[in-house]
Amino acid sequence: MTVCTHRRQFTLGQIVNVGAGPRGCPQMILNNIGQMVDKTWNEIPNYYHDINIDVFQIMPNHIHGILIIDKLNVQTLFNGQPRGVAPTTRNLSLSDIVHRFKSKTTNDYFKQTKQNILLPIKLWQRNYYEHIIRSEKELQETRKYIADNPINWNMDRNNPKNM
Repeated sequence: MTVCTHRRQFTLGQIVNVGAGPRGCPQMILNNIGQMVDKTWNEIPNYYHDINIDVFQIMPNHIHGILIIDKLNVQTLFNGQPRGVAPTTRNLSLSDIVHRFKSKTTNDYFKQTKQNILLPIKLWQRNYYEHIIRSEKELQETRKYIADNPINWNMDRNNPKNM
């Protein structure tokens, strides 16, 4: 899944070049909001016991992540579900989980704004992009794409220079 920040603002941190040489190695440095988003992502399995998190990457203005539905429950999840819906557990769809993720991060963010730690802004763009991964090969390719996102930032379509 991919979720963008509101108006694709650089809300979650910045890409910096780390290491030797003039170009170094691009790396994402999280700010307070990015750290909060990372913490919330890592807590997903605590709330949804049939959902596992996989590779996750926070970028300055969007996030990429893979959620894995527990294989033991996949067969029962499709019973009674119309085709095309990304089923999960307890009658929750993937969109329900993404909505709850965005709501939790937004609520946590506004708690920090009330303490004058952060300025109030709208955190997330409406909606998100999802893709169901259907093979091991596709899973490996998607993992690589997500992990390499900071390295490929200069070519990323979410980079304002490329919009």
